[in-house]
Amino acid sequence: MDWLLLISMCLLIGSASGFVAGLLGVGGGIIIVPALILLFDSLAAGEGLFRTDSMTTIVAVATSLGCVLVTTALSGWSQLRHRRVHMVAVRRWAPFLIIGSALSGFAAPELPEAVIRLFIATLVLSVAIILACRWTPPAARELPGPAASGAMGAATGFASGIAGIGGGNLMIPSFLYFNIPIHAAMGTSSFLGPSIALSGVFGYILRGWQETSGDPSLLGYVHLPSFAVISLAALFFAPMGVRFAQARSPEALRRLLVVLLFAGSLRMGFSAIDVF
Repeated sequence: MDWLLLISMCLLIGSASGFVAGLLGVGGGIIIVPALILLFDSLAAGEGLFRTDSMTTIVAVATSLGCVLVTTALSGWSQLRHRRVHMVAVRRWAPFLIIGSALSGFAAPELPEAVIRLFIATLVLSVAIILACRWTPPAARELPGPAASGAMGAATGFASGIAGIGGGNLMIPSFLYFNIPIHAAMGTSSFLGPSIALSGVFGYILRGWQETSGDPSLLGYVHLPSFAVISLAALFFAPMGVRFAQARSPEALRRLLVVLLFAGSLRMGFSAIDVF
């Protein structure tokens, strides 16, 4: 393995994902997962990175969730300090986000690699289209009751865990649909991100424990060197993203998020085609 390439690319990935996490409240997974898949694919094509090439996607997803845990913990705390967290949404969603994400760690390894990549591409593209449409929800629409919120939270946690993201790509449009202002939607998403990431990465560690026990670079399906480098870089850049977001209008943040989602979905779509 080319360790210099791995470290330098992970530094770049961590810097970009940390800034985006602070800026948009999406956890940075939308950058980490496609970038790690491309990086792992290139390394596996050379000397080989994991026991089998088919592990690259699942390791990228699990490692991304570990990194998201670090970036969202910091940016989520910053959002809470700036009073941009909708606490009613937190109380109704958090327990079910945890359950759904934990289950994803056991379900994802059973899926074909191409299916996971295609799922990520489709999920992100769908969210991008929704945000690109300039719809305005009725003013009377509010968050649903505990039962409906719980179902939405569980589905969001499961889908986010499969995709290796912090859930912001799903939570932000949902919160906007229920008339939560965009800054509060992003702040709440960032605050809830650690609950998805922690339970999801725990599931991936347990599920992959025996399969990867002979590789010291892996903890379950989490690639420890990549996790360490990306997380450290993200920790430095996440507060910069938060400060940058405070000076930008909601419309500018929405457009930036749409562009980022479209780009990520296209790249993951091509990646899925490559492994079919």
